Amino acid sequence: MNKISRIKLCDDVVKILRRAILLGEIPVNEHLAEPILADRLGTSRGPIRDALQILLLEGFAVRMPNGRVIVRGMSLKDISNLYDVRLLLEHHAIEQWFGQQEKKSIEPIRNCFETMRSSNVTSQEFSDIDMEFHEQIVRLADNNTLLQSWLSLRGLIHAILEITNQGYPRSQLIMDTHIKIYEALNNRDFPAASSLLKDHLAEGKKVMCDNIKMLRETTTK
Repeated sequence: MNKISRIKLCDDVVKILRRAILLGEIPVNEHLAEPILADRLGTSRGPIRDALQILLLEGFAVRMPNGRVIVRGMSLKDISNLYDVRLLLEHHAIEQWFGQQEKKSIEPIRNCFETMRSSNVTSQEFSDIDMEFHEQIVRLADNNTLLQSWLSLRGLIHAILEITNQGYPRSQLIMDTHIKIYEALNNRDFPAASSLLKDHLAEGKKVMCDNIKMLRETTTK
């Protein structure tokens, strides 16, 4: 039970620190000192240490030669690049799926947007389902290396969605596009599925960058 509790604490700490770094509340080059963070967040140093390892892997922080972990930050270009890589992975997944003789079922994708239609879905849950939809697209390829590459980005993408989709104002647009992507896959129409996915992620990239920029300006005033 103690191990599970520590994992949960680590996850909570990562979310708090990601948000603070993305919004500029913790500035670039600030030292992420374990004892100070543990005191501020009311936890032991163990979950803080685990969280910092994740932030290092995600590129939010860097370890200096003296051992200190400092904030690297996440620029708008970094976010743009993240979406570009995401597009490469997801587009390659559907390309591989279309090339399969025995294709994996797309019902998990349908289940995602059907759940999205529920009027009881919260903003947090909507972001979770949005990520699940795109994960299921990657899973279509039945390519574990591709999937692991995408999963390594999931936490960061989700963190940005949680921050920028408060109140999920784009929910109808997202649902409509998800349905169209599903229909293109169901109709075995690769050009349509490819085009819809590219446009969907390009629109998402623009919205994320614009919203992060606006929120940072508000936060740092």
